[in-house]
Amino acid sequence: MMLATMKRKLFRAKQLFDRQSLKTSFLVPHELRHQRLGTDYGGWFIPVGLFNASSLCYCFGAGEDISFDVEMIKRFGCQVFTFDPTPRALAYVRNLMANETDAKNLRFYDFGVWRENSMMKFFAPRNEAHVSHSILNLQDTADGFEAQCYTLQSIMVKLEHTSVDLIKLDIEGAEYAVLGHMIETGIRPSVICVEFDEGPNPKDGAYIDRIGASISRLGDYGYVVTHMDFWNFTFVLKDIVHDSAA
Repeated sequence: MMLATMKRKLFRAKQLFDRQSLKTSFLVPHELRHQRLGTDYGGWFIPVGLFNASSLCYCFGAGEDISFDVEMIKRFGCQVFTFDPTPRALAYVRNLMANETDAKNLRFYDFGVWRENSMMKFFAPRNEAHVSHSILNLQDTADGFEAQCYTLQSIMVKLEHTSVDLIKLDIEGAEYAVLGHMIETGIRPSVICVEFDEGPNPKDGAYIDRIGASISRLGDYGYVVTHMDFWNFTFVLKDIVHDSAA
């Protein structure tokens, strides 16, 4: 018991150190006002001045908290498209859409996002009380379900969109592949919100290198980190950040 407690403390200390190193390396000063939209659990910090009723948002990963998605509709009148194939998420979102006024304007799709169009297995979390499943099997489990996934490019074609203003990714480790595909296909939203899920659930000791490499690749593609909230990162196009300071 004492050894397990010591290991947990060491892990939390390493997490804190790793987050601070990322903050030091990547977070930039800026003039954009950020505000959390949604609950403490499901909310995200975004530059609120960049959004209005014409903004189009893709939110991948609903779980059982779409307070951010709903608040985007309530606050700005945005067009919000939410995606999650998880059965419990599907039941939760459909119930909310049937009973909450602002949620009724949400567009919900029960498929996932990935780097190719294919059926993928989503592995269950170790704790059955948790809802989030992972294509990367971050928690090394055997159970799960299969669901259809599409690339960002295919989803935009399917929904007849030529651009998107915000992409939120809370997809349990699949963010590396999805962001890579986004870059390779030239998709460039103004704002990207990403939870790097290996932070709390690392596959191995090199997790921080993978997170750093993904952030660096986004930097090369024209983005900067404007806010960090634990492992939730907000990225904004450099040109927008520079214009805000002018």
